[in-house]
Amino acid sequence: MKESTEGEIDIRFVRNRKRNAVPNKPTFTDVSHAYDYLRTLFPIQKFNQRIPTIVWKHQLYPLLKNKTLIDRQLNSWCESAYIRLFRLGSTIDNHEVVIVLMSDFQEFADKCCRKTIITERFLKKVIIEKSSTQISCDVLKNEYQFNDDNISELIRCGLLARHRSSGVLLISLPNAGEFVKAFDFGKKFLISIIKKSKYKEILKSELMKRRVPKDMKFDIEYHLYDLIGSEVIQT
Repeated sequence: MKESTEGEIDIRFVRNRKRNAVPNKPTFTDVSHAYDYLRTLFPIQKFNQRIPTIVWKHQLYPLLKNKTLIDRQLNSWCESAYIRLFRLGSTIDNHEVVIVLMSDFQEFADKCCRKTIITERFLKKVIIEKSSTQISCDVLKNEYQFNDDNISELIRCGLLARHRSSGVLLISLPNAGEFVKAFDFGKKFLISIIKKSKYKEILKSELMKRRVPKDMKFDIEYHLYDLIGSEVIQT
C-alpha cells in the first residue's frame, strides 16, 4: 500500500470482473436525480433529527462523471437559495463540501437554534443572500450590522465557525460534529476492509455482503460514493 503526503491511500475497489458490468449501479443523466438518490442513502432516522440530510459534493462525481455539469448546477442552485453548501473538516478544499437543501436547513435550524433577534436576522438575511461557504467579519458588520458580541453569539450557537487553521469564518452547520464523527467511523471501517483484501482489491458484491458494526450509522453504499468521488479508492 502506498500513501501520499496528503494521506491518500492507494487501494482499489473492483466493481466487477467484467468491464462495464456493474450490477445494481444507478445511472443518471442530470444532477437533480443523482442528488435525490444520494439523499435517500442518508440515515436521517439514526440521528433523531439532530442534523439534516447531508450529501458530500464529491459523491455526485461517480454518478455523472461530468464535474463541470455538476458544479454549474450546484452554483445555480446556490444562487437561487435552493441549496446551501457547507465546508466540514480540517482543510478548506472541495473534498470537504457538503450539500443541504435550504428548506431542510431552515427547518433544522428552527428546531435546534435558540431564537433570538441575532439568529433570526442571520437565518433570514445572511443565509439566504450569501451563497458562499465563508463570510468576513467586515461583511457581517457593514452589510448586516452585527457587532463582535453578535458574531460570538452566532459562533456559540453553531451558525458560524472559525476555521482552526485558516481563521476564516465559515457558515456552519450546528451539530456537524456528530455527523463527522459517525461518518469518519464508517469510512475508516470500509477502508480497513479493502486494505486487508488481497492486492487491496475487492468486488462490490463481496463488499456489500460484509457485516458492519452495530454502531455504524451509514450504509456501505453511502461511503462508497464518498471514497470513489474523493479518489481515495480507484475503480
